[in-house]
Formats: sequence, C-alpha cells, structure tokens
Amino acid sequence: MTGEERQRAQARLNQVILDAYPKRKARKMIAMFERVEARLEYTPEAAAEAERRWLARYERSGERSAE
Repeated sequence: MTGEERQRAQARLNQVILDAYPKRKARKMIAMFERVEARLEYTPEAAAEAERRWLARYERSGERSAE
C-alpha cells in the first residue's frame, strides 16, 4: 500500500469512527489508533515523529487539561 492509499484509508476510517461515536470518544479512539500505528512504524525515527505529532495534537485539543 502506498503512502497516499494509506492516508486515504486512514481518512475513511476516521470518518467512520466520527460518524459512529460521540465527538470526544471518537477523537480519543482516533488518537489511540494513531499511537498504535506509530509504534508499528519500521524506523525508530518515524515512530518518534508520529508520537510527537500525536502529543502535539493531544495537547492542542485540550483533552490533556480535562483529565
């Protein structure tokens, strides 16, 4: 699967999750999937970059302050 196909598949999955669950729960589920995917990356650098992106998005969303 190419990077572009992978991004389209991820966007479709995210939309299904957003349609099926309340917004807050859906965002948490999407974030969880992104973290799992980051750990499955083949290089430590790619995994670290994905983890940094997830943490930045998590902190911007305000979810962290709500916990």
